[in-house]
Amino acid sequence: MKVLVFDSETSGLPEKDASIYDKSKWPYIIQLSYILYDMSNNSALIKNNYIKIDDEVIITPESFNVHHISREILNEQGINIVPALKEFNECLKRCDIVVGHNISFDKRLIFVECFRHNVKQYFTHFMNNKKINKPEYCTMKNTIEFCKLERLSKTNQVYNKMPKLSELYGLLFPNEPLPENLHNSLIDVAMTLRCYVKYVYNYDVKESNENIRALF
Repeated sequence: MKVLVFDSETSGLPEKDASIYDKSKWPYIIQLSYILYDMSNNSALIKNNYIKIDDEVIITPESFNVHHISREILNEQGINIVPALKEFNECLKRCDIVVGHNISFDKRLIFVECFRHNVKQYFTHFMNNKKINKPEYCTMKNTIEFCKLERLSKTNQVYNKMPKLSELYGLLFPNEPLPENLHNSLIDVAMTLRCYVKYVYNYDVKESNENIRALF
């Protein structure tokens, strides 16, 4: 089985309740990272792209303080988003399942960028006039009960909150320090892949692939 794990960093945040078809209300992807992991032989294709943006696109201070990606980095190391999206889509076509931490957010960002740049997206396709969705798994939503991170609601009801990636990682790998450079999307992808495989299949991809191990 081929697993595609992806994550992105952006120029800012979308406006509340923004439609994916209203491009003006969405930020721009400035880093797109993913790993296509083949569980049959433990091989991994690892991709990390910084994305060039137009001069008028603003990287908000709030977002910069999270990911520390400057315009200088994008100008020096960035590529055009169209080939980056097309390369990502080729992996999307090849995979059996797509995985992300809060996958719905990053998935919508891909939708928006594909719409902006007239690139076909492959999270869905049509066969015999039927819409078929690529299977997906959210490590944030599917591990709520496992993590049991209790919080108190505004009405004083106890509930389990959705875990941050760092919180899930810490519970699954309690004897290891958190990786450095959190919110570098490549590091977040490696952490998400490791969490997914450990939680669902109970083995550690870090021990199975040296290129993934090097990311930690």
